[in-house]
Amino acid sequence: MDVFDRMQNGYLYRPEDPNLGISNTEQLKKQRLFNQTADHTILKRMFAAFGDGSQLRPPLFSVWGGQFVEVGRDVKIGPGLTLVDDAPIIIGDRVQIGASVTISVAGHPVDPTLRRRRLAFNLAVHLDDDCVIGDQVIILPGVTIGKGAIIEAGSIVTKDIPAHVVAAGNPCRVIQQVQVEKVEPKMAKSEFEKMRDGSLYLPEDPAILAEQQIHMKLQYQYNNLEPGDPKQAAMLKKMFADCGEECYIEPPLHANWGGFHTHLGDRVYANFNLTLVDDADIYIGDDTMIGPNVNISTAGHPIWPAYRLKKYQHNQQVHIGKNCWLGANVTVLPGVTIGDNTVVGAGSVVTKDLPANVVAVGNPCRVLREINDHDRQYYYKDRRVDLDE
Repeated sequence: MDVFDRMQNGYLYRPEDPNLGISNTEQLKKQRLFNQTADHTILKRMFAAFGDGSQLRPPLFSVWGGQFVEVGRDVKIGPGLTLVDDAPIIIGDRVQIGASVTISVAGHPVDPTLRRRRLAFNLAVHLDDDCVIGDQVIILPGVTIGKGAIIEAGSIVTKDIPAHVVAAGNPCRVIQQVQVEKVEPKMAKSEFEKMRDGSLYLPEDPAILAEQQIHMKLQYQYNNLEPGDPKQAAMLKKMFADCGEECYIEPPLHANWGGFHTHLGDRVYANFNLTLVDDADIYIGDDTMIGPNVNISTAGHPIWPAYRLKKYQHNQQVHIGKNCWLGANVTVLPGVTIGDNTVVGAGSVVTKDLPANVVAVGNPCRVLREINDHDRQYYYKDRRVDLDE
């Protein structure tokens, strides 16, 4: 029996055998390319099987680049999957796997003499059809998870889990039965999805932090361009979710996601030190002007102290209409909508929605008055407009 057979079939073997190192080099190159491009055609070349309709969000971390892993049809896998796949991992149809899940086939003997000899063994893992695996679950060698089972987030699965149950904990135990008719594929939300849909989530999730760093690096490049550098416009279009024509943001820009979740209309202008806490979507309409030191935030934290101790956060979208003007040092809080043409006075803290066509000021910000014909005739105190309209 050669070293591959021993590795694949549960026998003791030496992972440092030189014949093994050569065998996964090309697979790891493919894995690196997938993590850079998110091209799912690469997965079909990497995995032993990768079924139609299945999706896997990078990054993927796999010891063998997935070559011993079989993925069924319509499987949904969140970012940050770690596969210690020295032996087969079989994932059935319609399985849903959350973010930062680890599935490991590898173990080491308890006996210290055997461990000193650098021996290991591998036991295959099976996830049956329609399983739901929550975020940050760890599945250990030799485990089988039955059809339709739900494993709650953070669980460590050390033994087989039967079909049609909910299981949780460390070690993972069955906590309730599930009626078969209720076991429908229902995606265990990843931390990414919770970040975007207003749910409580953990912003320090490793997969979130890894992706966030990519966008922060683009922001760093933008902030370090020379004034007037022609690359600025192209950089904004690369950084932002949407960036219309003739937009400009005075550096430095400070954005949690480098603008990746922010949507700019045409001709948006922002002065120095714009801060975007853009963990959820921010929409800014055409021709809106933003003064210096403005803070637009989608992020909030629970009032209940125990939830804050666990670092939970939630995010609510912000919508700013067309042709608005936000004065210096304005703060716009999560969930706010500001109507078209509205002016928000300097230093205001906008905690609630503002209608269109008003002037609003204060902390908390309140409507002072409607924009009226006097504003058409006078642009500042008693200074009359002398322009041809």
